[in-house]
Order: sequence, then structure tokens, then C-alpha cells
Amino acid sequence: MAVIRNAVATNEKTKKISKTGCSLILIAIIIIQCAFILYQGSTKKGYFFDEICSYGLSNSHNQPFLNSDNKMLNKWVDSSYFNDYLTVQDDEKFDFKSVYANQVRDVHPPLYYFALNIVCSFFSNTISKWFGIALNILFFIVTQIFLFMLASKVFNKNLILSFSTIILYGSSMLAIDNAVFIRMYMLLTMFAIISYYLHYCALISKKRLKYLPFIAVITYLGCLTQYYFLVLSFFIALTFCIILLFRKEIKNCLIYGMTMLLSIVAFYFTYPAVVEHLFGGGRVGNQTLENAKSISGMINRAVTFIISAFEGLTGHHTKKVALIVALILIILFVIAFIKADKQSLKKSLKNTLKNNLNNYSIIISVMLTFFVISLVAYGAFSRYIYFLYPVLTLLLVGFMYLCITNIFDNKKYIALVLAFSIMITGFTYIFSKSEHLYEQVYDNQKIITEYSDCYGIIVCKSRTTLVAIQEAMSLKQLKGVYTTSKENIRSVKKALRSKNTNNGIVVWIDTNKFWSSDYDAKEIINNLKKETGFKQSKELYKYGVVEAYRVY
Repeated sequence: MAVIRNAVATNEKTKKISKTGCSLILIAIIIIQCAFILYQGSTKKGYFFDEICSYGLSNSHNQPFLNSDNKMLNKWVDSSYFNDYLTVQDDEKFDFKSVYANQVRDVHPPLYYFALNIVCSFFSNTISKWFGIALNILFFIVTQIFLFMLASKVFNKNLILSFSTIILYGSSMLAIDNAVFIRMYMLLTMFAIISYYLHYCALISKKRLKYLPFIAVITYLGCLTQYYFLVLSFFIALTFCIILLFRKEIKNCLIYGMTMLLSIVAFYFTYPAVVEHLFGGGRVGNQTLENAKSISGMINRAVTFIISAFEGLTGHHTKKVALIVALILIILFVIAFIKADKQSLKKSLKNTLKNNLNNYSIIISVMLTFFVISLVAYGAFSRYIYFLYPVLTLLLVGFMYLCITNIFDNKKYIALVLAFSIMITGFTYIFSKSEHLYEQVYDNQKIITEYSDCYGIIVCKSRTTLVAIQEAMSLKQLKGVYTTSKENIRSVKKALRSKNTNNGIVVWIDTNKFWSSDYDAKEIINNLKKETGFKQSKELYKYGVVEAYRVY
């Protein structure tokens, strides 16, 4: 990667492609990729807990979570309570003040939730997976355009390598997952790649300062999207300043530093809750601090992230193919190193630091960001590295190019990079499906549909919101839902007196140890039967934070 900009000679055949032809090819590739995203979206059936939060935090009126402030505790609520949480009501359209207030009480910045609220406001009293997926497809398209423009600059307008980059990224399962997952990560990815593009343009331009207003705006918007953007921006800014100092551009470095500082200050004054979110403790915050103390944990998360990245190339159900791909890349590197002229290689390495700082800035910043995320991430979930994946794909294409050009003398063999990218696309499209389809959640909802004439009981600790949010799509099917705690289980008998319970009741018990109640489900069910007079119980399912039963 470090010698690409000087090493890549623009292929004569690619010069013959006009700008119009290049644009048409780019559009065709993106259309095909969007079609596959739509296909994966059409097979998405259930919602993950975080996705329910996306709709709730965006659409509920000054209520960040179900059962927040014990609004459900020891009282009956009907389906409208859950529907109002998930959807925009006619008199609440474009209520950004409420969205902002909800996010202050959550743990994320508000920009994505503003965007989702705008879409949902056009479809009041309705929830659909397509609201979130449509937004993500828009962000995906912008990401691909800027990734292509960045690759064109890094690879010195070599279209084979540039198209290989967007094919390899846009057709990978991690990119598809990012687009199908109804969260802020696709928007974060878009801002990350735009930031890289603007910084790279500034580095190779003689008029660097003209890019600073755009960099400032993107930095501000990225920070308003997800806090991981702060980490990425810090390392991009660090490498950018080092390069400017290396080039003795002290004035430009100071101006750039002040610009970035103003972006962060503007972010703080727009959203001062950032201080409480990042340094105020809480369960996730404390876990993050604990993670930062564990080097072994960091190594385990880093390895898991790397494995996820390779599996994301070929799809989650083709682990053997991912292993083969990794072995091919290792073999390529070994052969290239053996065949390389050692004297020329040593001379090239001496000159590369001075001539290729721009490319080093990409490598160093993304690797340092990857390291920090591996250190502090709550868990080794692939969504935490979604926003780094376009740049990692760019580096992978550069790596393959360098290996192939060291193995073969003829430049035409760089077409192997494109062939590799198309092959990976085939594996993904034929054999893989997104990990964010949540079929089991949908199956659980279908089970509850059989008991739509019943009443529901939630047993959880005071102020616990997880059960109600996770099961919101199921709870809204019932005639009513009553929430109580283990200590107040006797209240259920009184609550059911005026209700028709001939078909029994459906009970959800919060059994999660880390997040919430840590109740023993069997103990709760036995106590519930004693108090209510029901004789039998049947386990319906276990999922996430709950165990669900029918008691009759």
C-alpha cells in the first residue's frame, strides 16, 4: 500500500474509458449491490433489541424507553402504548426536540435518530423495516461514491483497482449487514469515508486550506452520529498534523488543528450530554473501563474482529472459504517477498517514507482506531468495525496489487485483483445471508400471535426496560400487559380479577444477569401459579434477556 501511488502506472486500457463510461459502470455496480441489499432486506423478518430502540428513540414523545420512569409498573397498558412508542403520531411529526431529549437519556448522539424520525414522520402511526433500510441504502450509495473517488486517488486513477475496491467492499457481507441493520453504523461509515477522502485530497493538494471547511462540517456531523467517530477523527488528525510538520507546514498545521478543535467544541455545545455519556459511568461505561485494563481481552476482541472481517468477505456461512482466502493472501505475500529484489526493496523502503506519507496516514490511522476499539469495545461485535471496513478493503486491494506486481512482471496481471473481487461477490450472493434477519425473533412473535386473546405479564426489577423493548412487537399483539417485580408478584392475582383468563396468560421473565434482573424463571413461574391458581405452565421460548411461558 505504501508504494502504490508512485508504483501504479495507469493502465492504457483504462485511459480509453471516458468519464461518462466510468460513471455508468459505477452506477451499474452500485445498482446491482443495492438490489442485493433490497433482497436481503426483504428476507428480514424480526427486529433486534437495538433496532427497536432506533424506532422508539426516534419516534416516541419524550419517552426514551418503554417502562422508563416505571410507567408500566403495576398497571395495565394496552397495545396503543407500544404502538405509540414505535411510531410517529399525527401530532408529533418532526418533533426533533423530543428526539434530542430521548438521546440525552440514552447513550448515543442524536443525528441518526433525527434522520429516522424525518422518514417515519411521513408515515405516521406506521412501523416498517423499510424506513431504516431505505435510509441505509442512501448512506451506502454515498459511501460507495466517495470510496471510489478515494481509491481513484490512492491508486493514481487506475480503474481496475478502483472498481475492485468498491466491488469487494459493496458486495461483502459486512457491508450488506451494515445496510440491513437499522442502526447508525451505515451513516457513521459514510462520514468516515468522506472524512478520509477530504483529508487525502487536502494532503495531495497545494491548496490544502480550501478543504478545511468541509472537513470541519464532516467531523461535526460524524461526532453527532456515533462516539467512535471521535476516535477515528483523533487519529486521522494526528497523522495529518504529523505529515504537515514533517513537511514544515507549521502554519497550516496550526490552522488545521484549530479547525478540528472548533468542530469538537461545536459538537460539545450542541450536545453537552457527551460528557455524561462518555465519563458518567453506567453499566456499559464501567464495562468499557474494565475492558481497557485487560490486554488479553483486547487481543481476543482484535482476533475476533479480524476473523469477522475475513468471514464478512465471503459471507457468514462460508467459514472454510474465508480460511482459503486468508491462506491465498498469505501465500501471495510469501511468494512476492521471495521473488522481490532485496536490494531494490531496501532502497524502495528508504524512499517510501518521504514519498508516500499520504498513504501511510490512511494505514496508521485506521490501524490505531482498530486497536482502540479492540481495547475498549463492550464486546467483539462486528458492527463496531463496520465503519472501518471500506478503508480496510482499500488496503486489501493495495496489498494484493503489490503482491501480484512483485510476482509477475506484466502489469496486465493486476486484472487478477478484479477477478478476485468478482469471485468473492459470487460467493456472497449465492451462499450467504445477512446476520441481521432475526428469524428467531419473528418465530417468537408468531408464537405469541396464537395467544392474541390473552393478557401478558412481565416480571422484572423496577425501572428495567429491556424486556418491554425487546418484546415490543409481541406485546402489542395482546389485549393488555401488566408489569411487576418478583417482590410484588402477589399483585398479579388482584390485577387479573377483572380479566378473562380462560386461555391462560403469557408471562415474560427477565433472566439477564449483566443488564438487568437476573431472575430465576422457574421460581417465578411456581410462585405465580401459587398466587393465581393456575395449574400448568409451558415454556414458549428463551431469547435475549427473557424466558417466555404460557401459564394456564
